[in-house]
Amino acid sequence: MPRFEEACGRSTESEKVQEFQRLLKELPECNYLLISWLIVHMDHVISKELETKMNIQNISIVLSPTVQISNRVLYVFFTHVQDLFGNVILKQVTKPLRWSNMATMPTLPETQESIKEEIRRQEFLLNCLHRDLQGGIKDLSKEERLWEVQRILTALKRKLREAKRQECETKIAQEIASLSKEDVSKEEMNENEEVINILLAQENEILTEQEELLAMEQFLRRQIASEKEEIERLRAEIAEIQSRQQHGRSETEEYSSDSESESEDEEELQIILEDLQRQNEELEVSFGGK
Repeated sequence: MPRFEEACGRSTESEKVQEFQRLLKELPECNYLLISWLIVHMDHVISKELETKMNIQNISIVLSPTVQISNRVLYVFFTHVQDLFGNVILKQVTKPLRWSNMATMPTLPETQESIKEEIRRQEFLLNCLHRDLQGGIKDLSKEERLWEVQRILTALKRKLREAKRQECETKIAQEIASLSKEDVSKEEMNENEEVINILLAQENEILTEQEELLAMEQFLRRQIASEKEEIERLRAEIAEIQSRQQHGRSETEEYSSDSESESEDEEELQIILEDLQRQNEELEVSFGGK
């Protein structure tokens, strides 16, 4: 910032502002964006001095060592915000839509443009979740959020298609109305109606398929949970049988007279253990395939 320091030495305020404007234009875009957002934000804080208890002097004292900009330069920035950063507008970030309660459909955007914006936010979030989960770390909360985002995206895309369909129908209806005024034949009118019916039928098929996919998703998740429980149950049984086997071997060593009977019991337990292990492996293979 040495050149800004030199600009502070200009004799008049107008010369200072002009030099600052010129120097700001020479900054790399990323640097300019950072300093402009910072100064405009702090100007908002200063404008609410009664609430924030922060004025230009206090803000400068806090910022100067942090951003390594002298108080003189900061003073010029803060006293000429409109001249230097008048075209900078800070917009509040819109958080992605949530659908935490399955029983209640969230309020979706109405216009096509707002729906597209929300789809972009959800797709960005979906990509971030996929990237985190592909790192190999199990995180149940992120998995649940991923399913939630996919549900929201499905609903948004369905509503976007519905909005486009309604727009298309409106345009077609307007065309038909304008054409009918020009004495268009009934045959052409019927052809247009057939096209509309075909489009509606295709739309209904797509919506039905989406509903089926959502239902299948819920079914598979319940089935996976059930199979997990079955795997845990089989593991517990295997552990119990192994414990009984170990206990049986100890008794065999202590009571040699009963060795023949206990040997038969061990063989029977071994058969049961192998059968349970086989069932467990089949369930794990089935669970891994899903």
